[in-house]
Amino acid sequence: MMPLYFSGKPFTAYELLRDRFGEGVRAASSVTFLLCRTVADGLRLFLTALALQQALGFDFAACVLLIAIATTIYATLGGVSSVVKNDCVQLVMYTAGAVVVLGLIAAGVPGGIGGVWSYAEETGRLRVIDPSVGLFGGRVTFWSGLIGGAFLSLATHGVDHLMVQRYLCARSQRSANLALALSGPLVAAQFFLFLFIGAGLACFYSVGTFEYAFDKPDQALAAFIAHEAPIGVGGLLFAAVLAAAMSTLSRSLNASAGVLVKD
Repeated sequence: MMPLYFSGKPFTAYELLRDRFGEGVRAASSVTFLLCRTVADGLRLFLTALALQQALGFDFAACVLLIAIATTIYATLGGVSSVVKNDCVQLVMYTAGAVVVLGLIAAGVPGGIGGVWSYAEETGRLRVIDPSVGLFGGRVTFWSGLIGGAFLSLATHGVDHLMVQRYLCARSQRSANLALALSGPLVAAQFFLFLFIGAGLACFYSVGTFEYAFDKPDQALAAFIAHEAPIGVGGLLFAAVLAAAMSTLSRSLNASAGVLVKD
């Protein structure tokens, strides 16, 4: 599909679908994109606001507004150029933050990284492939991942305007092809890093007693940063959490605006 996107005709992914399948498919797919992106971004905004609330003790609604308004300002005033440039800075920020968090967790666990790895192995957190076959049971098996993942990737990397927008921002079709080819291994490496941090947090909170508490597992990282990270480092880590959320929100705002106007 990349040659079609670089033919100079489509502005959005859904214009291409219109040319192939008609206005009905264009309307259905663009509305689905707008609704699903809004729901997904709402969840990201919700989780990031939880972290900010833990750090600052602000009202939850105020945290949501702070993040949303700050992101909207630079995404709107700078357009897609601002989104791309800020994305680069935010990528460095949240990757560095993830590495620092992992280092802090390792320093607080007996045996360091080796101790986290052993804990993850003993508790089944390193099990990557589930070969079982079946439609029920609530597990993501190898087969559901392979088949479902194939369709999901066709959707996200083929006709999701959030991704197509990135291709169209590349200098050439060759650059876009390279970005697409690298996205798989880079995202896999990112997933490993973040999932290993999750295993590290589980290990950290299993080996001691703490004066503070959190209600749900999705508050564990925010609680760790707020109470365990040294002053200064904690600020860097919360900036990393905000960078991760704002980079996706700004891309979504820009892509959604394009789809809303054109489709």
